Amino acid sequence: MSLNYFHLAQRQLKNPADRDFALYLDSLYPTFRQDFHIPTNEGVGAVDHPHPRRECIYFCGNSLGLQPKLTGALIQAELDVWATRGVQGHFRHDKWPWVSIHETCTVGMAEIVGAKVDEIAIMGSLTANLHLLMAAFYVPTPQKYKIIIESKAFPSDHVCSCLMTILTAVRC
Repeated sequence: MSLNYFHLAQRQLKNPADRDFALYLDSLYPTFRQDFHIPTNEGVGAVDHPHPRRECIYFCGNSLGLQPKLTGALIQAELDVWATRGVQGHFRHDKWPWVSIHETCTVGMAEIVGAKVDEIAIMGSLTANLHLLMAAFYVPTPQKYKIIIESKAFPSDHVCSCLMTILTAVRC
């Protein structure tokens, strides 16, 4: 169910472009802001910003979002398992044996994508997934051989696309 913000603003006698309406919307939903590290303007490279040490407004969804504050502790816990158990961390782990770690998020991911649990697979990085997908399905013909990719995709995604053309003897 989507929310019609213009209708809601009208019912609240507020202008949907005003700060008051934005604050009203914020009050309707829980916030998790305190659970994330928010970089400063200076930290993200906006050194000429009038308030360089103030938290920035961060809209980067293509890559890394904001870092959850728990990240450091969670990563350190995995490094500790690696340090004390070595390869046995794949099988002997107090929370999630690495060999089956994908099972910890399969049910939730199935709900997100609207699939059955046995219809999805949780895999590695985006570029690795792109490579595997293209290796399985990219079959160029003399008439259909081009790969269209966004200009600002990750460099590794561009390399993957070019690699597919090399592996299939198509000029990049």
